[in-house]
Amino acid sequence: MDVSGYLYTLATATALSISALLLSGEVIAKDTSECIESRVSFDGTDPLVYATVLGDAGAKVHLHPEYPAQCNSSDPRSCEATAYVLPGDRMAVGKTCGNWVYGQYVGQKRVTTGWVASRQLSSGPAASNTRAAADSTSGRRYHFALTAGRGTPVCEAYLQRLNQTRFENPPYCGRPESTVVPGFDPLNRRWLDRIEYTHLLPRVESFLENRPIEDFYVHHKGPDGKDVVGPPLDDFLPKDFLPVAWSYDPPVDIENRGIPDQVVIWSDADRNDFSRCLQYIGPHATADRAAEWGAVLSSDQGNIDGQRTNAVFGHPDGGFWIPTGPQGKGPPHLRTGFRPMGVEVGIFRYRGVTYFDTFFTHYELGDLHNARRNNRRLRDTLGVFVHRNQHTQQVCEYYVSDQGD
Repeated sequence: MDVSGYLYTLATATALSISALLLSGEVIAKDTSECIESRVSFDGTDPLVYATVLGDAGAKVHLHPEYPAQCNSSDPRSCEATAYVLPGDRMAVGKTCGNWVYGQYVGQKRVTTGWVASRQLSSGPAASNTRAAADSTSGRRYHFALTAGRGTPVCEAYLQRLNQTRFENPPYCGRPESTVVPGFDPLNRRWLDRIEYTHLLPRVESFLENRPIEDFYVHHKGPDGKDVVGPPLDDFLPKDFLPVAWSYDPPVDIENRGIPDQVVIWSDADRNDFSRCLQYIGPHATADRAAEWGAVLSSDQGNIDGQRTNAVFGHPDGGFWIPTGPQGKGPPHLRTGFRPMGVEVGIFRYRGVTYFDTFFTHYELGDLHNARRNNRRLRDTLGVFVHRNQHTQQVCEYYVSDQGD
């Protein structure tokens, strides 16, 4: 062994290590400064990690508006912390600079950002699972922009969820269940079986078109082999037909009155051929978006509760404006019956409140207030609504530009 060579190498390495240590303070300071100035977005475009606030029960963990290490700046008030979180709260981590984390907390009434000591946060298994779910390679992510409701907790949280969701189909085909973002309760969808579906079929059609149920009875063979006109039987459907219609188990409180409601999301689509939602048909080559209506069932689940369905999911006008005359160029008239807020309805629950969302696919009719009629941008605009105190109101709106239609 060449001892002299070994000692020379050791001395050189030691000198380099000392030099690195002498320079490390400058490097760390430079990196920290750049980190502090770097831009952070909490919209979910970049998958987020969520951390749990640590501490004794009831203790306040303050969120500093400025990086605390710079508190001796010319403005001593810049680091005064008025906002705080509590142990057990979940925060979105934007960046870690030195010993401090810049994060966001979505509370019940407001959204707060600030710096908190990293030792007071623990990512834990939940955050790891969250990141893994967000980084799944299955499906595609779409970009949602919050256009109305900025600063509203549910709107900001749902923005994070939408932008971190992997969609197997475009968002207008439905929004998957997800608990990636803290605060969302898991909802369990239960597919309607063929018997339930065929029983409700004429009742749904009767309600949607405001016509007698007998108008939707069908010809089929009775037990004696004779032709019968009546409600559809299970064998009325194709043998391999699987309905794209579901309820929730346990039921959801869609009216937010503390009583679970029997709600169904209804579509005439077939789960075996749901790709039709993506097809372009007709002379104008527009996507055939599969309609998914929201409806409240009667207490025995055997019929549509028209009054409550209209109150929750219906447009305030209560009907469609239909053109009259040759080629639809005459003055429009209002057709009575059910006009939904939208026809791609989804339901989610955030911090104990139930919401529903829908795209304004029929953009020629306009929005909740009949504004923006014929604005095709509405077709890719997703509204979020809540029904409380016997009234439905819109709370958020998003635009997604890359659905391919």
